Amino acid sequence: MQFGKTIFFPALKKSITTSLWLLKMILPISLVVRLLGYFGALGYMAAYLDPLFVYLGLPGSTAIVFLTSIFLPLYAPLAIITSMSITLRELTILALMCQIAHNLPVESAIQGRTGATFRGMSLLRIVMGIIAALILNLLLPKEMGMPLFSQTDVVAINSIGELLITWLKTSLNIALLITAIVF
Repeated sequence: MQFGKTIFFPALKKSITTSLWLLKMILPISLVVRLLGYFGALGYMAAYLDPLFVYLGLPGSTAIVFLTSIFLPLYAPLAIITSMSITLRELTILALMCQIAHNLPVESAIQGRTGATFRGMSLLRIVMGIIAALILNLLLPKEMGMPLFSQTDVVAINSIGELLITWLKTSLNIALLITAIVF
């Protein structure tokens, strides 16, 4: 009886509050990424970034994940990653890049208080993220795992309505997963 009152219900309340806060950030971003994919913007961006990202062992479409991580906390790239079909190897490389160069406007400003320059810290972290990806691309085995977050039941999406339904189904799974992890 005491366990529920003092531990379980307060933890449940906090985990739901935290999950809702995370989902307010993650779900709109994942919807925008799906819409960008639907309208061909991701393919367009990927075509330009693919030559660089091939050297990193990543498809060009993952560049949006890295670019998002530079400007936002890591929850935003997480939302994008769950909308993509990437392998464990690609996820490992991409996750390390994002960890090194995430949320630069905030973190570089904080690091600037220690005497480092904002521009210098931002550039250092972006370059080190890319170097780390190059090294991982050389070290990790090419066949490192099946696709994660793969869209195995994907059918051709022919309308915005179909896109929204697919996004809602995926979002429900993400919401349940995040809530379980946070709790």
